[in-house]
Amino acid sequence: MEKENSLAVILEKQKKAIQLIAPKYVNAERLIALALEAKMRNPKLAKCSPESVINFCKKCAEAGTDRIGAGGMWAVPFFNKKTSNYDMTPIPDWRLIVEKASSAKVIKTASAKVVHEKDQFEFEYGLNPQLIHKPNLADPGKCIAAYCIITFPDNTKDFTVMNLEEIESIKKRSKTSGAGPWVTDFEEMARKTVIKRALKIFEGSSPELTKVLAVDNSSMGFVDITSSEPIKEPEAIKEPKIINVTPPEEKEKVKKKEEKKEDVKETEVKKEVMEQMGWVKQKSKNAKILTEEEEIAVKPRGKDADIHPITEAQLKALKKITTKLGLDEKGISKFIKEFFEDAEIGTLESLTSAKAAELINELQ
Repeated sequence: MEKENSLAVILEKQKKAIQLIAPKYVNAERLIALALEAKMRNPKLAKCSPESVINFCKKCAEAGTDRIGAGGMWAVPFFNKKTSNYDMTPIPDWRLIVEKASSAKVIKTASAKVVHEKDQFEFEYGLNPQLIHKPNLADPGKCIAAYCIITFPDNTKDFTVMNLEEIESIKKRSKTSGAGPWVTDFEEMARKTVIKRALKIFEGSSPELTKVLAVDNSSMGFVDITSSEPIKEPEAIKEPKIINVTPPEEKEKVKKKEEKKEDVKETEVKKEVMEQMGWVKQKSKNAKILTEEEEIAVKPRGKDADIHPITEAQLKALKKITTKLGLDEKGISKFIKEFFEDAEIGTLESLTSAKAAELINELQ
């Protein structure tokens, strides 16, 4: 009882993780409660390791079910030779597989029946397929086949038939061929086998259907021999591997060229943005050439240019340029702050002679 309580505590801690990997409609609390109940009711399940119980719950959550038993996931104890203990193993019920295919909207429904040797059973494929099955309820005899009938969304139907030899072949490839459900519930396993064969073409239509089929294959230890392998690209047309044999010095040259291109590109982009914002106009071929007097007026004043305020000539030149650019007081302030990255500078009058000259040279 103490072990069960400790497992319940562990599962409670795992509840959030289980809920995270489950669809919204799966109730992690219900799933954990049913797993604990199944463990207590079955002597072999009672011996299952806590790790396998947690793994069982996570597999159920991933497959999108919180039901244990018919219509959900069967909890089956498998002996683990490595740990010398039992593992709680999830085996999907065939009705869960049908439910997931229906939820994926690839079918409306599917049902499977077992055929016995004394039943009246006929079927044919072709342009006009048909299937006739009249069971002998009084004395059916042994199982000789199983079939699955699928109803598609447009209400058309199709069927898949597997004879006993095909079913036995699947059973032999299962790791539980000598025990478990293949022994205790052979006909139920025959139904599930033919349903899986019929729905194999829809694998991948939804994550949950794919997961349910994968869980079943993993738990039962077999893969249907009729399953289609993904089409592989022929080796002859695969893209060849490119081996870089460029000498290190050449690589360095190429790298520097690329870096230089990037620097030029970045400068051009910045300039283009400034032009689009109306801050700078491109210099035309007919740009005005300053006279010697004007050039002296806009140049900074020697060594003290960094601290000397803007000259009258510079202020006049800048106002003339900004007026042509259509910049108002706010536009000028914004441009100055962007250009000098200095929050303290906000007007033309606040510029030093050196900064005014720098600005004129940029805008001219």
